[in-house]
Amino acid sequence: MHITIVANGFQEDYIYNLVNHLADKVDRLDFIGSPIYHRKKLSDKIFFYEFRPHQEQKGGIAKAIGTLKYYKKLLSHLLHSQSPVVHLQWVRFSFLEGVLLTWIIKRMGKRVFYTAHNVLPHDSNSYLTKLSFRWLYLMQDEIFVHTSFIKDRIVKDFNLSPKKLHVVPHGVYQKELNPVITRTSARAALNLPQDSIVLLFFGIIQAYKGFDTLVEGVKLLGENRNVQVLAAGRLAKEYEAEFKSLVEKTESTNYSYILRFLSEEEVEKCFKAADVTVLPYKEASQSGVLFMSYTYGVPVIAPSLGGFPEDILPSKTGYLFEPNSPQSLAASIQKCIAEWSQAGQQERQLIRDFARDNYSWDSSCSKIVEAYQAKQ
Repeated sequence: MHITIVANGFQEDYIYNLVNHLADKVDRLDFIGSPIYHRKKLSDKIFFYEFRPHQEQKGGIAKAIGTLKYYKKLLSHLLHSQSPVVHLQWVRFSFLEGVLLTWIIKRMGKRVFYTAHNVLPHDSNSYLTKLSFRWLYLMQDEIFVHTSFIKDRIVKDFNLSPKKLHVVPHGVYQKELNPVITRTSARAALNLPQDSIVLLFFGIIQAYKGFDTLVEGVKLLGENRNVQVLAAGRLAKEYEAEFKSLVEKTESTNYSYILRFLSEEEVEKCFKAADVTVLPYKEASQSGVLFMSYTYGVPVIAPSLGGFPEDILPSKTGYLFEPNSPQSLAASIQKCIAEWSQAGQQERQLIRDFARDNYSWDSSCSKIVEAYQAKQ
């Protein structure tokens, strides 16, 4: 079977795991990527096409021209390709790519699949966004989602047939861990106290991620001053002013910041230094950070919304708290500290085993290929 994956700049770790495992299950896989993806991390079985140039430093007109050239190359490739399946991993422009581009591809006689990583883009709940995604979902031949929560929401909110949506769990990231990087060495490298309880707030820092809820929750811990918050990840431009205001209000001795893109080695240090990963999200369907944390055997504290209740075993792989409640978050942190302060490699291995057994990329990709092959 010949398939085409169009990433559109979606999260690198997710894409690497997805395409590398899919490549073992199909006859040929064409991967339409961009400079953020590196050939050396892709299976030799994959045909990699880098159609999109670097555009970070270009102005508006140059970016527009570059985008048009990308669409021309993409459509030309698909027109001459024998691949009957095109799988969109993400869309930057919901109507242009999710509706118009999909319509053109279908006119070529190809089937179009789309992975809905969330019901709607974060912080985008306007009428126009909902309308464009309604058309996007209607246009797709089949849709993949990571949790039954996302499926039920899309079916209900957009009046779609449940048969059109396939629940395919988000796979746990597979990484070769560096044995030289230990909890002690990671904390030393990151200038974190060796005897503190380290709460990791990881990923692109945006308003919906709830850093303000975490700040308020940490305040409620009262006399427990042995807590250190490590905020690591790139800061979204639209959130800079609000975030800086929050930082000014916090006690700097209890907070550490790495506000930029992190290398793979730095990511490993952050998770190995952490006692728990905290996801104080205000709204979310699911999160790739949870599966990244499981990769390193680190428990997760997340709100009881979206797919989190499906993916967390309370007191075993993490803890749930009431959404947007600093009080409930503080209580979960306290419980985690009490139950995990003496956790060792055995407890972390249990989390890794749980993730491996329940969120296998091999299993998820088998379900995806089954959907590709149906109705042909």
